[in-house]
Amino acid sequence: MAVQIRWLWPGRACRLALLAAMTAAGMLLVPGLGLAADKHAVLILDANTGRVLHEAAAREPRHPASLAKMMTIYIALELVEQGKLSLQTKIRMSANAVLAAPSKLDLDEGEEIALIDAIKVLITKSANDVAVAVAEHIAGSEAKFARLMTRRAGQLGMAATVFKNASGLPDEEQVTTAHDMVTLALRLQDDFPQHYALFGTRTFTYKDETFRNHNKLLFNYEGADGLKTGYTRASGFNLVASVRRGRKHIIGAVFGGATAASRDSAMRTFLNMGLVKASSVKTRKPALVARNARAPQPTVAFVPTPHRVMRPAATPLAEPPPPPPPMMAAAAPPQAEPAQQPVRIARVRPVMLSEQPGGMAAVPTAQHPAAAFQPQEPPPPPQWAPASTGAMPARLAAAAPPERPALLASPQIVRGAAPSTLDQQAANLTRGDPPVAPPPLTTQALAPREPVSRLKGPAAAAAAPAGGFQVQIGAFQSIAEAERQLAAVRQRAGNALARHPDVTQPVRQGAKTLYRARYAGFDAQSATSICGELKRLKIDCLVMKAD
Repeated sequence: MAVQIRWLWPGRACRLALLAAMTAAGMLLVPGLGLAADKHAVLILDANTGRVLHEAAAREPRHPASLAKMMTIYIALELVEQGKLSLQTKIRMSANAVLAAPSKLDLDEGEEIALIDAIKVLITKSANDVAVAVAEHIAGSEAKFARLMTRRAGQLGMAATVFKNASGLPDEEQVTTAHDMVTLALRLQDDFPQHYALFGTRTFTYKDETFRNHNKLLFNYEGADGLKTGYTRASGFNLVASVRRGRKHIIGAVFGGATAASRDSAMRTFLNMGLVKASSVKTRKPALVARNARAPQPTVAFVPTPHRVMRPAATPLAEPPPPPPPMMAAAAPPQAEPAQQPVRIARVRPVMLSEQPGGMAAVPTAQHPAAAFQPQEPPPPPQWAPASTGAMPARLAAAAPPERPALLASPQIVRGAAPSTLDQQAANLTRGDPPVAPPPLTTQALAPREPVSRLKGPAAAAAAPAGGFQVQIGAFQSIAEAERQLAAVRQRAGNALARHPDVTQPVRQGAKTLYRARYAGFDAQSATSICGELKRLKIDCLVMKAD
């Protein structure tokens, strides 16, 4: 026999008081809010302070459904900020994309859509075919892009999240948590403030068809400014929402709604409660840019200081003199050629080496801007206060004293002999050999052990081969990331860049600072040749005049 539950206290005020008491005690019944008991999860966060206002099963694994598109959009916007994509980049629909399950934009194979339109379609229509096309454009395949999504999620502190596709279509292994999705929502707002307003798009028209956002809170809840809905049978109805009302700002995630209406109703209930508790004072320090987490600390290497060496005459003796006593041999050092000037070696000071390639080392390619991202050990989950992470910029090496010529300042070959001791010269004379072996050497033989390519800043400019052109491989959001990119490309290019130092050059773009990653010391012809070699390795590059 069914049991009918009735309110025993008359009046709306009494019912609200009971509801508030049950909420404060964590006793809200899940079925009463239309959430499936085995799928539900809730987290409400004060974005001003980073304080959790309410949570239930917030760290339990749940299927994200189309909330996965939030990470797809995050990676696309990150590449836009890095200059590897633009909002007008054309995304081509592949055969795989066209075959994706609905919801779809239903473009034909070979059709193209601008990235900005693709992002708006992902937010409003939640088109799975467009998500696949974006993934393939960035990483070459959806599977590779899903691995990139998972690695990037770990670096953002989403330790419990695993992505298996770019759209959120059903996959048993694709899981996340309410905690991780609120973390992603915060990072979208913190890292891309100029683009975040896209998530508040209510309607979007593409090719005469208008799509209405599935997030109904944008239309009927005061202060709602965006984010994303999602649904599969395995996940139930999911929603991540952001609300700003007055000076208050809260973010909520609700998983496992039985219907879209019951999910929205539950979200309103939790948001109302959160707005009562939320602070009007912002104390949380947002991340300014999306950075890699936990870059290794740089190490210091000491470079030995070479000594000046006088070159002996290059012409061998016509007739070796009779073997003199050792002391006489010591008293007769080889004479330098009168027409040659002694090689002067610049004093090289200890320099700070950049980190070895590791972590998320992106080597941009023309076809797939993020195809070479490497895995990195994820950091611990954030304590609801995302802050800029990454290594401190490596110190620039001190420049050599101006009165000394730069090491390897000219690529010309200088004939001479390797240094030797007086005892060795005496022994040579005893055997009837010239005191010093005559084979020609380049000035590279006299270079210190630390390669020029390791120098940074003024020292790099001083040590670079002569030339007013540089080869640029990209612009990045931190010095550490730029140096990792340079090291990764140098490793792939082999000896082609051996005598060309790394240069990281800051440049302002609006409110942000980017760091150009370049190799210096080229003339126009050699820079063009090296850039052609890099492009044959699928590495994007530009030939630039040195600033």
